[in-house]
Amino acid sequence: RAGRTKALLRDAYRDQLPREVIRGAKRGFEIPLARWLQGPLAEVVGDTLGSPAARVRTYYEDKEIKALLEGRSYRERNRAYLVYALLVLELWLREEEAR
Repeated sequence: RAGRTKALLRDAYRDQLPREVIRGAKRGFEIPLARWLQGPLAEVVGDTLGSPAARVRTYYEDKEIKALLEGRSYRERNRAYLVYALLVLELWLREEEAR
């Protein structure tokens, strides 16, 4: 409808949702990765990436990994994604090595 996004949904829920939701701009969904990495996954990250035997240390300097894990480098918003990427890379490298 005249360039309005999700017009059918907005019309259907007009009486059930606050006006700021109905008129609000489209926005993405972001998972709480930083909270997960500091909470339930903190031990996994520490044991995996913090280990001197971590395979990612072949590709990245120890001081950079340590600074990233301690939060001394990179903007907070990007830090969680970098830690997660290293974690996934480490787990993948371990799996490849086991094959």
